[in-house]
Amino acid sequence: MNPDHLLKLIEIYVTQRDKTKETQWKVNIGLWTLLTAAFYACLSTDYPGRLPRNAGFLLFFLPVLHGLWAWQISGSLEGDRKLIHKWRAQLLQPGNELGGIPQPNDERKRTLTWLVIQVGVTLVLTTGSFWIIQKASN
Repeated sequence: MNPDHLLKLIEIYVTQRDKTKETQWKVNIGLWTLLTAAFYACLSTDYPGRLPRNAGFLLFFLPVLHGLWAWQISGSLEGDRKLIHKWRAQLLQPGNELGGIPQPNDERKRTLTWLVIQVGVTLVLTTGSFWIIQKASN
């Protein structure tokens, strides 16, 4: 493949990957802000009997849905990273003027850690909100 085409593909995929990361952050921060607002609303209400009784159902599924979504996004980011690395390796093969093939980095541990952190924060906020709603309802 033409080195100029590879450079253009790398540029497109790096841009796409950056946009995906940006979207991931926006969703995470939005979800965590919503859960923090739920904390505040539950703590500051004068009429705890008015809190929705079926909120526990939604709060139970929220970490699960967030975890599935985060897993899909991480898979997409990892796929993009692998393609970018593959094309970069092709571009840097001996015979090209840049020379040398870079060694791949295994990001599985870092990806898994980031997934656990994302879902963990969501789980903590969800559990806290659920606990406050249950306590206020009784």
